[in-house]
Amino acid sequence: MKNCWKIAVVIVVLLAVVGIAQLKISNAGTAPAVPAPTESVASLPAPPAPVPEAALAPAAETEKSPVLGPELPPPAAETTVESGAICPTNPDPAAPAECAATPPAPAAKPATADKPPASSPTTQSAQALPRMLDLGSLTCIPCKMMVPVMDALKQEYAGKLTVEFINVNENPAAAEKYRIQSIPTQILFDRWGKEAFRHLGYWPKEEIVAKSKELGLLS
Repeated sequence: MKNCWKIAVVIVVLLAVVGIAQLKISNAGTAPAVPAPTESVASLPAPPAPVPEAALAPAAETEKSPVLGPELPPPAAETTVESGAICPTNPDPAAPAECAATPPAPAAKPATADKPPASSPTTQSAQALPRMLDLGSLTCIPCKMMVPVMDALKQEYAGKLTVEFINVNENPAAAEKYRIQSIPTQILFDRWGKEAFRHLGYWPKEEIVAKSKELGLLS
């Protein structure tokens, strides 16, 4: 009797084990399948394209306009006084009235001549004397009026002042050299050959002497 009871217990245990195993198998067969991902790799958004370095660099500066230097001052005008009548270097024969003599105007006060350098020669020669140069022609009326004035200066200040006349019609190179625009033109040079004063038109002898003394060319 005791053996039958043990056999019954073993059978019950076996049945329980078998039932549990069948239950696990049935649960495994009915478990829901994991859904596969619906999106494909191709449908995923593409990563942003790299930005080129040129786009990150600052924009090139526009070409700057050239910087202009300070405006240069106009060249200093020469000390020139115009009085009386003047004629162009190439006068028109059809208009002689332009060269008619008129009363001379008072000369403007010029600047005094610069002092000579210490190394300048001081020998008593024609080049060491102050010089008056008259540039004109033999046809214009004011030029003809200057002839007796030049002769008087040569005689009165011989050895003190060199007096010269140049006919610009016969020597056009001299007119270009001394930048002559109208005649007559008188130029005073100091004994070192530097231009001290320039006058346009007829110039009376008294005014020439006074100006030469004012500039220290005559004593």
